[in-house]
Amino acid sequence: MSIREYLGSEIGRGGYGTIYMYKDNNSLCIKKTNKNNSCRVWSDEYNKMKKLIKNIGSENLDSLKYVKIIEPKELIEDEFGFCYMILKRIYRPEGRDVIKPTIQPLFGVEDRDIIFKGRGQFIGLKQIKEYVDIDNIPKIVYEFGKIMGMIHFIGKNDAYDMEVFLGKEENSKICRFYIADFDLSEEIKEYDKETIKRIEWSLSAIEFFPNKDNENDEYLKLFLKGYMEIAAENNIDTDVVMQIIEGYLE
Repeated sequence: MSIREYLGSEIGRGGYGTIYMYKDNNSLCIKKTNKNNSCRVWSDEYNKMKKLIKNIGSENLDSLKYVKIIEPKELIEDEFGFCYMILKRIYRPEGRDVIKPTIQPLFGVEDRDIIFKGRGQFIGLKQIKEYVDIDNIPKIVYEFGKIMGMIHFIGKNDAYDMEVFLGKEENSKICRFYIADFDLSEEIKEYDKETIKRIEWSLSAIEFFPNKDNENDEYLKLFLKGYMEIAAENNIDTDVVMQIIEGYLE
């Protein structure tokens, strides 16, 4: 049976791919390339993601309750050169029957609710609190610090241009934050000047994480605490960590 026969209704579309329901499996979705010459790029991202998750290890990833990395399940190329990536489906917090743009949460912004066509709905802290218990936000931002530390210092990936999505998995009552899109990221071989610059960019280019502009600086402290704990546990040079943090706080 061809992978095309598993394509259900379209549920999302971006510049490089279209997302479809996975017929007969509500826990998964299928992302299909819009062009039939993109499999090399997608294969590269798929391999990066698999290596990243393997390097970090299930024990580390399972220790986090609210923040997860979306792991691709399978990559398939059809006879026409189109590429298909099977992924865990993340529903909007309102429920599986709501088909709207994906939510991208901005913990570094106090109040924002904007939809960018082809990219999703970007919301600030005020709007995030409509979906998440306010008492859990300190735990969430601490976990964000830890998972970014895991990506940078254990997974050895600079996370350049990755994105964060808010939602729920099939049959889950917990609203979580999912990290995805590693197509432009690069493997870290050494923490040189250019790599540190790319790491800084991954933390600050989009305001996914608490920053110096937050009204509540406790969130920023918790984010940095989680990040620095992972760096210390993995014996990352203190000068490297401080360069990253200073660049992030500029």
